[in-house]
Amino acid sequence: MKAFRVIGTFRVKDREFRNDLQDFKVELAAADEKAAREKIVSNFGSHHRVGREEIFIEELKLLKNEEITDPVVKYQVGGSK
Repeated sequence: MKAFRVIGTFRVKDREFRNDLQDFKVELAAADEKAAREKIVSNFGSHHRVGREEIFIEELKLLKNEEITDPVVKYQVGGSK
């Protein structure tokens, strides 16, 4: 497993006539970049009820062990505590 930081936005449908963009920054563990993208769109789709075309990934960065801030991700990739 590798650690990734994903930065982007997704469209929030607040009301019938209003569409806003919400920023996000997530650290996650995945096998590769393709798997990291898939995790992001599936998680945001299920948690926020947004479609894949409404999620805009601006940056997807591979992290070194010392750059990881999320303790769960650090544990998943086998980094020290």
